[in-house]
Amino acid sequence: MRALSALGAGVILITGCASQRPVLYPDEHIRRVGGIAADRDIDDCIRRAEESRSAGDAKAAGEAGTDASARVPSSPAAAISGLFGKPELSSIQKVFVNKCLRDKGYDPIGWN
Repeated sequence: MRALSALGAGVILITGCASQRPVLYPDEHIRRVGGIAADRDIDDCIRRAEESRSAGDAKAAGEAGTDASARVPSSPAAAISGLFGKPELSSIQKVFVNKCLRDKGYDPIGWN
């Protein structure tokens, strides 16, 4: 019983830290290109948004000099999510991803 409880807690922890992804409206474009191509396009847009964050972080770190606070996670959730993979995208980066997807012909309707 104890092992089952530990397994359930582990699943909740991992699920809670999973990266969010945009949800696309199932219109003609997505039916034409297919799910695999849509997933590749989502990954590409997320990668581009993360690169924009990296560029912004590098600029902020340069402005901060050796200030240690520039490297400290903003919350316990950010610190924990950093341990299990990529941090969640900011709201601005999600807007970036949505625009990138619209430019590719998709219609993002939310995030899961």
